Amino acid sequence: LTRIDEEIIGCEAFKNKVCTMVQHWIATGMSGGLSPFKGHWCFLGPTGCGKTKCAKMVGQLLCALGSLVVGDVKETKLSDLKASYAGQSEEKTTCHILSCLGSVMFVDGSHGLGNGSACGDQVLTQMLTDLRTYEKHVCVISAGHEDKMKEMFARREGLFSRFMFCVRLDPYTNSQLARIFWKQLCDHEKKSPAVNVDPKHESRLKDTFLAIMAEYPTVFQEENAGATDN
Repeated sequence: LTRIDEEIIGCEAFKNKVCTMVQHWIATGMSGGLSPFKGHWCFLGPTGCGKTKCAKMVGQLLCALGSLVVGDVKETKLSDLKASYAGQSEEKTTCHILSCLGSVMFVDGSHGLGNGSACGDQVLTQMLTDLRTYEKHVCVISAGHEDKMKEMFARREGLFSRFMFCVRLDPYTNSQLARIFWKQLCDHEKKSPAVNVDPKHESRLKDTFLAIMAEYPTVFQEENAGATDN
């Protein structure tokens, strides 16, 4: 839990959910000799609000608790689930879920399955079945924009109930984005000996970053933390 707090800036709702999850595991799993607790997750939020980072932390945590064998994150595109021809999306969905056993299956932009298309509906129907069948062997994290995610869940009764943890991730504040920028610099230094990040310049570099944000507000409003990578 300490590492999660150090690695992830902001995302307080996610951190609170993780604490709840661990407390539940201690109360009903570790203390009672039962299998460690797990459940599927739903992240609601705009682009660049930390969904992928949080998904990776879920995988590491579940692996540390013994809930998942591997705990790595397999980022899943909608094309990994939807087939080109009618009637094939169910099989493709199940095959992909089977390939993710022991891991976290992270579907960012999964709200695209709720657009009313036939293959999207087929994926949702099959996912509802498979989430129940393989819930002890895979953690599925469904993520996307809140309004569209609600529309997706509304298309299949019972689907939302399969996601025990639902977290709303808010956009980062300017101050948090500046901290993320600095952390990325420090992480880059660890990977590349040629890079030298002097802590004495932290305040000045953060101020420079904030000035760039002020100059290009639309970019950061649309991409949020994704813009710090550029």
